[in-house]
Amino acid sequence: LFEESKKTYKPNLEIISASSGKLALQIKNGAPYSVFISADSDLTENLYTENLADKKPIPFADAYLVFISKANLKLKDIHNSKIIGIPNPETSPFGRAAKKILDEMKMDSLEKKFVYVQSVSHGNHIYESNLVDSLFTSYSYTILKPEIQSQKIAKIRHSLLFLKSCSVKKENCAIFEKFIYSYEFQILLKKYGYESLLQNQ
Repeated sequence: LFEESKKTYKPNLEIISASSGKLALQIKNGAPYSVFISADSDLTENLYTENLADKKPIPFADAYLVFISKANLKLKDIHNSKIIGIPNPETSPFGRAAKKILDEMKMDSLEKKFVYVQSVSHGNHIYESNLVDSLFTSYSYTILKPEIQSQKIAKIRHSLLFLKSCSVKKENCAIFEKFIYSYEFQILLKKYGYESLLQNQ
C-alpha cells in the first residue's frame, strides 16, 4: 500500500516489512528507521513514551482480522479444521486478537491444530501453499481475492510514528506525512479494505 506513495509524492524512503513486534524491537535496539507503520497501536505509544519519537503516534486506519478456510468454514465450525494458521500472538496484534477470540470461545482443545506463523504475510503464504487449511489473517489479503470467502471477526487499529531520525530526513518525512493525509491515500485504504481514521488536508 505504501509503495503507492512513491508514484506521486516520491519520498526517498525504503520500505522494510516485518511483524510489528519485530520492527519495534529493532527500533529499540537502534535501527535507523524514520517511520514506523504498525498494526499494533500500543507499540507506537510505547516507543513514543520511551522518547524514540518527537511527535505523538498517528492512528491512521482500522484493519479487520478475518477467518478463512479452504472448506469455507465459519468461525463457529473451526473445530472441523485440520491445521489452523495463526500469526504469532507475541509479535502480531492479529495473532493476539485471534487467540483472545478463541479463548472466549473456549477452544483450548484446538491447540494441537495450531501452527503459529511469523507474520500475517507468512500466514498468507503457507495458506496458498496448502500447508494449513484454515487461517486468521487480514481482510486486506482477501479483498482482492474474490474466490476467498472471509468472516470479519475483529478490528485492529493501525498507527504510524515519525521517529527521531526524521530530524535529519525532514524533507522525506514531510512528503510522506503529506501523502498519508491525501485523498489518494484515503482511496487506497478503502481499496485494500481498511477504514481510514484521517481527514484529507
